[in-house]
Amino acid sequence: MKMLIPAGIAIIIGTMFVASTFLFGNALDHSLRQQVSASFGDAQYAISQKDNGSSGNATTVEQLRLDRIRAVQGVSGARPDVTAQVEFSASSEGSHTSTAVISMASPGGIMPVQLTSGLWPAQSGETAIPEQLAQRIGAHVGDTVTASVSADVSMTGHSETKNLRLVGITKDSAGAYAYYGGAAIVSEHDFAELQGLGQSGGFADVPLSAAYVSLDPSSSEATARTLAEINRILPDGFHIQNRAAIEKTMMDNLGGGQVNVTTTFILAFGVLAMFVAAIVIANTFQVIVAQRRRTLALLRTIGAKKNQLYVSVIAEAGILGLICSLIGVGCALVLMLLLGLSGIDLAGARFAFVLSWPVFVVPIVFGLVITVLASLGSARAATGCHSA
Repeated sequence: MKMLIPAGIAIIIGTMFVASTFLFGNALDHSLRQQVSASFGDAQYAISQKDNGSSGNATTVEQLRLDRIRAVQGVSGARPDVTAQVEFSASSEGSHTSTAVISMASPGGIMPVQLTSGLWPAQSGETAIPEQLAQRIGAHVGDTVTASVSADVSMTGHSETKNLRLVGITKDSAGAYAYYGGAAIVSEHDFAELQGLGQSGGFADVPLSAAYVSLDPSSSEATARTLAEINRILPDGFHIQNRAAIEKTMMDNLGGGQVNVTTTFILAFGVLAMFVAAIVIANTFQVIVAQRRRTLALLRTIGAKKNQLYVSVIAEAGILGLICSLIGVGCALVLMLLLGLSGIDLAGARFAFVLSWPVFVVPIVFGLVITVLASLGSARAATGCHSA
């Protein structure tokens, strides 16, 4: 039994490497999908231009008819995808910094950022800002902060300044606004005023190219009717798509399978580790068969057939390969679970614990097959044992 330990360790390491590779690929794919659709919040659908905006036609909030869409039965919320760059400062501190600003929408779950303390802005004159921004400018919930937009980034070419009461702190867990370290939230009225649109049509004149829609949980038939009604309301050139379809399109646009390429590249080292393990397995069984020559010869003397000796060695190798492969997969699962709990962020990719059938099937089958193949030579040598 002790002779099998080196071979077992080699199998465990090889299968652990293969299983970990698939788990890492799953985590990377999951993180990328979360990042490309981070702006959805809890919304399940998005409204966008059918030609991905290549026509260049500007659309406003009013032209997208979001008020009518919100009134459709089955729609729980709709949020226009509008973003502006605004500089914040606190009256009690001299520091100031820029961040992204988006408009408030209801329910709060449709927002792409999460509220960590305080309240969502409920009326004009209120704001919620990222926790990192609050720390930089020294602001706390209840303070008054100053939001200003310079003429070069304003939609109207005019600088605007507005004092707002800080009512909440937000966190951008999904990385929707990672470049800014999060996003501040203001009311639709304040968003329009900061862009110099307060004296014209207000928020209705804010340009946009997409919006996010949240539907109430319902039957597939009711959902289909709701989506059909939304498509009927939308202006020409726009349609509504589910989140999964948009994620797939965006992932393809990012590079057409970079995750698969990365996984395959790393998997090559796992395969190499298994072939190294095969050498250890082959040597181990050669030594085992050599030590058992007298026993095997005795079995032949009392009537054991060559096929029986051959199968016994193969069966022993198969059992060893199966048990050690299962242990290797288990070790990979524990490792990825611990990495996920650690909260380590690798260039924006989090070690999410995402299971799939290749995580289990591929390493177990591969470990079993490699072990059996590596023992074939020793099995043939066992059939040549005979009594003196």
